[in-house]
Parts: sequence; structure tokens; C-alpha cells
Amino acid sequence: LGDVYKRQVPGVYIDAVNGDLVLRSNKRIRIEAENIDIFAKLGKDGETGIINIEANETVAIKCKKFDAKATTSAKIFSDK
Repeated sequence: LGDVYKRQVPGVYIDAVNGDLVLRSNKRIRIEAENIDIFAKLGKDGETGIINIEANETVAIKCKKFDAKATTSAKIFSDK
């Protein structure tokens, strides 16, 4: 778990111990909070720790400051 859980007790805690956690909707899923943390930590197999974002149309990021850090490789690619 991330450091955020060490600082405070969560209002709701979901632990999928024996498998994936799937949130599915035919419409929209919204996450709203003061701050949002997403962690993908290295697992036992050495191949995990990956976050995938995929969209059929658009991925839009709107922010005041955008920082990205890669230790091995960073790519931005477009066919057009």
C-alpha cells in the first residue's frame, strides 16, 4: 500500500486478496477527491508494476503542471 494509508485511516477500504478488482459501468465511472494516488508496485514475478490507459478516442490531461520521469525510456508517437 502507498504511504497515504499509513498517515490516515480510510473511510472505505476494499481488498481483493485473491484476484482482480473490476469496476464496470455501461456509462461513466468518476473518481473525485482532493487528491488521487495510483500505485502499481512490483510484484513477485518481477513483471508487474504497470499502469495502462487506453481510449478509443481521446485522452485529455488538463493541469497547471505536468511532470513525467522515466529511468529507461520515454516515447511520444503519432502516425499523423
